[in-house]
Amino acid sequence: MKPSIRRWSLGLVVAALLLAFSTGAQQLNSNVQTVSLSMSVAESLTITASPSSITFTPNAGYTAATASGPITISTVGQLAATRSSLWIDAYFASATSALANGSSLIPASQVFASWNGMTTIPCSGNDTGLGVTGSACNGGGGTFPLFTPTSTPPLTLPSFTNTSTLLLSLGGMSGLVPGSYTGVINIEAAVL
Repeated sequence: MKPSIRRWSLGLVVAALLLAFSTGAQQLNSNVQTVSLSMSVAESLTITASPSSITFTPNAGYTAATASGPITISTVGQLAATRSSLWIDAYFASATSALANGSSLIPASQVFASWNGMTTIPCSGNDTGLGVTGSACNGGGGTFPLFTPTSTPPLTLPSFTNTSTLLLSLGGMSGLVPGSYTGVINIEAAVL
């Protein structure tokens, strides 16, 4: 058989097969099955405080001690549209012991805080405002507001930076035992 006839015959067979499959086979679809999709996005609120430690240096007469630097607090978050304000709170867990050297104690009322350059106030508040027990460093107890949101959901909290400068007032305190005094100040943020 000549090559051109062979090619023509092969093309005719292929065309016949394609025609047979296309006319005999019809599309068959299954039932439709639905799958529900969901996703939850949780609110977030994070603070960081630096430095992680502060050293107090007493003056020559041990009547006051200055902090080695301010505490910088940065706050970020992703909030629900129902939130109306952000609050920062700083407190000592015990009013009687902000710093301790064994049984020699410096009470929280001897620690003073200045927030963002405002008036220096004693850490003698008895209610932190966030539902925790302690000695608040925010002026007479309680917290202070940092912002009221104006955007619509999702509410991305802009980065807030606040500073607190601490000072120890040691005047009138007698019997400070020589040695290292240590303590912890707690810093917390809340949205309402």
